[in-house]
Amino acid sequence: MSSQVSFEFVISVGVMLSLISFIVITSERSVSRIEQQLLFEKKRAIAWQLSELFLSHPGYPRNWSDLNEVKVLGFSTGERGVFSLEKIMAINSCSPLEYESLLDKLGLRESSFVLSFYLISEDGKIKLSECSPPVISKLASRAKITRLGVLENQSLIEMEVVLY
Repeated sequence: MSSQVSFEFVISVGVMLSLISFIVITSERSVSRIEQQLLFEKKRAIAWQLSELFLSHPGYPRNWSDLNEVKVLGFSTGERGVFSLEKIMAINSCSPLEYESLLDKLGLRESSFVLSFYLISEDGKIKLSECSPPVISKLASRAKITRLGVLENQSLIEMEVVLY
C-alpha cells in the first residue's frame, strides 16, 4: 500500500472544487438578480397604486388645500381623471416635515417618492408642482409611473410618481 497521492488525483480534486465553486457563485448571482427584479416589481406596483389613488380619489377631507390638514392624499375633483389645480399647487410648497408626514400617511416609511405634475401644451411640458425628499440618491433603484389626466378647465396634465 502506497500512501502517495497520484498527480492525476490532485488535478481531479482541483477541477472538481473549481467546478463546485463556479456553480455556487453563478447561482448566487442569479438569485441576487431575481431579488433585485422582485424589489423593482414591488416598487412599481406600489407606484401604480399611489398613482391610482391620486388620480381617482379626492382625498380626505374632500376639499383639502393645505398638506397639514390632509389625512388621505388625493388630487381628483371627485371625478376620475380630473385633477384639482388647487390641490396640485398645494404640494408645491412641500416642506421636509410635511414630506415625512406624507410618507407616514401613505405607509412608505422604507421608501421615498417624488410626485410631479406637468401641464402639457403645444409648447411642451411645464412643471406645475413637485413634492420630493430633500435628498435623492441617483444610484437607488426607482420605479416610475406616468399618468395623464385633465384639469377642471380641460387642460391636459401629466402626473409622475417615482418610488425609490
